[in-house]
Amino acid sequence: MKKIITLLLIGVLLCSSVAFADGSTIMIDDKEATIAEGMGSVKNISDRTFVPVRFMLEYFGYTVVWDEDSQLVAGYSGDSFFALNIGAKTLFHGVENGETKKTEMDVVAFLDETEDRTYVPLRFLAEAFGFLVDYDEATDTVIITSQTEITE
Repeated sequence: MKKIITLLLIGVLLCSSVAFADGSTIMIDDKEATIAEGMGSVKNISDRTFVPVRFMLEYFGYTVVWDEDSQLVAGYSGDSFFALNIGAKTLFHGVENGETKKTEMDVVAFLDETEDRTYVPLRFLAEAFGFLVDYDEATDTVIITSQTEITE
């Protein structure tokens, strides 16, 4: 019985490490940001780190909506907003003074149909919201720092 339990525990640990091997660790202002189960995953594609849009927007305090017909993901928080279409390279986002900014990505946002999640490059999204982004290759960690964190 002990052998069976030991083998099961080893199997679970091996599966866990394989599940996390594909994605980078994400640190935001010195706190690890983890994606809840069922909310997608971190994807490393062509030396880019992609994350589910909903995960990042909710982490930044946005309410997220999805429009199936137009393939639009949008988020809002107070007077600020975010909007992006699947297959598009243009991100629209607004700030408190009512000004709408248009930022072009170098890749398109994509829908992972198996997860039913919209993905964008993490660096692009974080920088669009005014965060600084760095990468620690030794630990495979994306480090995101808010401007206020740096000035303190």
